[in-house]
Amino acid sequence: MNEAVPVKSIRELIAFAKANPGKLNHASGGTATLLALELFKAMAQVDITNIPFRGGAPAVTGVMSGETQVIFADLATAYAGMQSGKLRTLAVTTLKRVPRLPDVPTIDESGVPGYDVATWIGAFAPAGTPKAIVDKIEAAIKQALATPDVKAKLEALSMEARSGASAELRAVLADDMGKWGRLVKEKNIRIAQ
Repeated sequence: MNEAVPVKSIRELIAFAKANPGKLNHASGGTATLLALELFKAMAQVDITNIPFRGGAPAVTGVMSGETQVIFADLATAYAGMQSGKLRTLAVTTLKRVPRLPDVPTIDESGVPGYDVATWIGAFAPAGTPKAIVDKIEAAIKQALATPDVKAKLEALSMEARSGASAELRAVLADDMGKWGRLVKEKNIRIAQ
């Protein structure tokens, strides 16, 4: 949130957006930030205008400069702006608070029950890749994720290492495809190609 906007919590953001429909502008740096906004708009029943930027860093800069007022951004992209004091952090989008920002509430606990947006990174192989090769790659990923250096680097980026198991990634992917597919269809969201 741009520091000049008189909003200090998600509840205040919702009240402000309802009192000023369509007057708040959101900086989106890509599909993930656009979908995070659209889910928030649908669940909080607010009207916030999306302004597309060419990437996360320009979107954060747009909010810091006052060109736009709101952003849903990953911590790695927004952290410098948060530290500068030019961005006011209202909440995190995950269901659990993040260790790097233990005093920042979640959107779920701030008045939008069930709101959960978590970005993730996964490794994929072409369909039909032999199981022995997939198993070898999975074992190497699990081994890498277990090393202290990798864990420390991921934590420094506010990233949480999961199991590294392909079955877990398939479940996350299926859940996300269902959730985001429904939202895109119900709200007729156009995703730029």
